[in-house]
Amino acid sequence: MERELANPPVKSKDVPVLQQQLESVRQELKSDITSVRIEMKAGFQAMDARFQAVDARFDKMEARFSTIDARFDAIDARFSTMEARFDTIDARFKEVDARFTSVDAHFLSIDARFQRMETILLEMKAMMEEQNTKILYALDGYNFLSEKMDRSEKRLAKVEQKVFGAEQN
Repeated sequence: MERELANPPVKSKDVPVLQQQLESVRQELKSDITSVRIEMKAGFQAMDARFQAVDARFDKMEARFSTIDARFDAIDARFSTMEARFDTIDARFKEVDARFTSVDAHFLSIDARFQRMETILLEMKAMMEEQNTKILYALDGYNFLSEKMDRSEKRLAKVEQKVFGAEQN
């Protein structure tokens, strides 16, 4: 027989629940929570697997980058060697430039000496021309004196011949 309630409940919170119904709901909730836990664990395991796959990919990429870094280090070493060679070549060129500068200075010194010698030669030429002119004047003077002397001697010879020639005859 059913018992009738004097005031039937209007809201669900006011409805009385049996222990068995409560236990059944509790079991359902526990079951749902357990299934959620299992699904979450599976999801976390799947995510962990994905993260491990991503980590593995990152490890591969890191290994590739390490290989590339090693190649770049080798190239850097080659460039350093080449740079050292170029520094050596630059030093040689500087040495050659210094030699050329020294040779240029030496040629300038030789040019200056030639200029001095040319000046001296021109001075000597001028002195020789002056000396030649003086010699010509002196020779002209000697010729004049020689001719005068010759004329004087001829006159003297004529005079002597006249004076002494008459005596000898």
